Amino acid sequence: MLNKHLHSFPYSGPASDRRRPAFYYYPVLATVAVSDFALTGVEDVVAAAPEASVRVAAANGEITVAGLGEASVINVYNAAGVQVASVTVSAPEAVVAAPAAGLYIVAVATDGAMTTAKVVVK
Repeated sequence: MLNKHLHSFPYSGPASDRRRPAFYYYPVLATVAVSDFALTGVEDVVAAAPEASVRVAAANGEITVAGLGEASVINVYNAAGVQVASVTVSAPEAVVAAPAAGLYIVAVATDGAMTTAKVVVK
């Protein structure tokens, strides 16, 4: 909920600009009581996360992903966040060729769980 408050301050600009008003309206968030929300801790979130069995490694210009389920999707992103590879596999292990040496973020969706890992390809 936004409330409008009147705020004034002295104008100290050039004389030619004095036609500007000295009063401005600006939005202010209304006060909300903390008791209105259910608070959870990090422990609750971590305890609810499934155990990740997916392992990601990089060697010789390739990214190896092991511990995959029946239908898995592997997405590889470069350090700028651009997707450089996407592979759908049904095998327990997959190898994805990296386009060049560098830092990559590998996102793996398997068995309803999402796992991400950072790897450096040399």
